[in-house]
Amino acid sequence: MEHEQAEQKAAARAERWRVALIDAEYFEKMGRLEEAERALLAENDTIFVAMAIADMYQRRMMRLMEEADKPRAEDAYRRSRDWANRFASWATSGGEGAANSEVRDRHIEGLAAALGYTPPEVAGAVPESIPASVRAERSALAIELNSREMVTIEKHLVDVPVWGCVLLAARATLRALRYVDESSMTRARFTRDGLKDACLRAMHCARTGESPGTLNTSVTGEGPISRSGSSGHAACVAAGWVADALSAAAASLDFSAAETACRNSSEKAIRHAVAAGGDAVRGPAIQELALMLHLARTGKLGTYDVIPADVLPQAPA
Repeated sequence: MEHEQAEQKAAARAERWRVALIDAEYFEKMGRLEEAERALLAENDTIFVAMAIADMYQRRMMRLMEEADKPRAEDAYRRSRDWANRFASWATSGGEGAANSEVRDRHIEGLAAALGYTPPEVAGAVPESIPASVRAERSALAIELNSREMVTIEKHLVDVPVWGCVLLAARATLRALRYVDESSMTRARFTRDGLKDACLRAMHCARTGESPGTLNTSVTGEGPISRSGSSGHAACVAAGWVADALSAAAASLDFSAAETACRNSSEKAIRHAVAAGGDAVRGPAIQELALMLHLARTGKLGTYDVIPADVLPQAPA
């Protein structure tokens, strides 16, 4: 009797997992990636679920390559790599860790071989624009900030110059805007390219201290700019917070409360950007925050200084 019950339970678990795989595939093809991950995580509480998710993103990468969608294929590469890294890091013993690391390494090698190259953002641990002296600080930040919610980012933004906050928020949002579906826009005057232009203008103001002019009204106003729950909604919300951060930064020399408002809006922009783009936004955001903190804490940037052109000079693709 006990043997039969065990077999029945095993069969039920296998059926639930089969259904979870089908659900995850559906969500993945719809671009609802967090729901795809949750479908698998809900039905498998072992470390091997990490490799199941890594495999899902590898299949996504292969499909997007066939569709000649390079940006999203590279994003799928990064997501697959990150879940393989989680699989290795979740090991509970030295022997298991070594074995899992070997599985991870083979998986990542297979990703690069299938893609034909290693995407630029992951080719090196730190971009060339970030000096070696930031590496230790970046590692510490990664421990704190690499959670999905980035729960402590506001604590670090307190030490970042106000224009640096605007620059970080705009760069994170530019990356997130890759995931905006034009059909989700609910007001005709909003387009993905228009929101990208607004972020680029915010970056220009962060480097020059110029007045934002009418930028704020170009991305805010009555009514939402995209349907809640639609693809890229969080990225659109992030763009609105970038505009708020920019207005606050411009007013911060005259009103001390505006400095706090700038940091709060920047934090919200980055949070929403990460919600839209996941690790493809989170990783670069951590690197760039580390650089900005290094420049501030070593006295190279003051609270109200504009950001020199040689700091993070290239706009995110």
